[in-house]
Amino acid sequence: MDNNQDQIQPRQSTAKPDWLKRFLRECKNEGEAFIIMRSRLLTEAARLIVWYFTDDLECHENGVPGQACRIVEWFIVHKIRHQPNLRDPRVRRMFLDYMRDKMLLIVACSVLLAAKMNSRELPVTARETNLVLGLKGVDCKLPDVLEMKMKIYKTLDYHVPTTTSVEIGEMLAHELKVEPNVLPVVAKIIDEADLHRYDIETSMRRMTKSRGLDDCEKRVRTLYLAAGGVAAALKTASEQKGVSQKLAKMLQTSTEYIKCIRDVILEETAKERPVVENPLAIFQRKRKSFDDTYDAGKPGTSKHA
Repeated sequence: MDNNQDQIQPRQSTAKPDWLKRFLRECKNEGEAFIIMRSRLLTEAARLIVWYFTDDLECHENGVPGQACRIVEWFIVHKIRHQPNLRDPRVRRMFLDYMRDKMLLIVACSVLLAAKMNSRELPVTARETNLVLGLKGVDCKLPDVLEMKMKIYKTLDYHVPTTTSVEIGEMLAHELKVEPNVLPVVAKIIDEADLHRYDIETSMRRMTKSRGLDDCEKRVRTLYLAAGGVAAALKTASEQKGVSQKLAKMLQTSTEYIKCIRDVILEETAKERPVVENPLAIFQRKRKSFDDTYDAGKPGTSKHA
């Protein structure tokens, strides 16, 4: 057996490690949430705002931006599901106005939570978060930040996963015995995939149809996104073939599905996109990101079923 084969050969033990069992359980729960809660991803513009805040708070590492996006998404869908009388246009308008007014505070506090709950315990404080919000023109005080942070945490039933998509990808890569010098490539691609996750899911609907994968889920769960990112990174790094098959076996899904996610990630992350210097300007001008998320998440509708 040559060195390349040794490099990504999975461990021979048939028993799955505990961390992988946990990820598979969380993956199943995420899939059920897609169906039951009809959640929808933040749009590309909204995701840029999250990345913008992580840059300002100096916590754009270890998958924090993607995790913060998931916290915002979970918070929004929980608020929608527990808000009574949303079919009443007046109630709906009041709810939307409130959420829009609080959206930047919600985003900033989600970044704060993601950084605090991160395995690296990144040193982001509520005071720094309040300062950054003030510099962005958000009228709030330190108690408002602390209150919103606890409101989000409580709404999520005090459960924020400590493992990000980047960390999941790195652990999958370790299981494949990938060389350490490839891990930064894995982290970079998964981080970019999280940023463009909205576009990736849109492309997945097209590509699964063109490849005859009609039975595959069109929503991309976080575990599969990480696996697709690992496969994309190893393909970029000219690693041995067969990675998608090994990942699919580990994750109990089809090889073609992992390949599809891999190819969509490579396609979307390679696209030339216009540079957005200030994503907040888009938010303040259009103020549409939350409406888009709401419309697919409200009772009786689902654009990603």
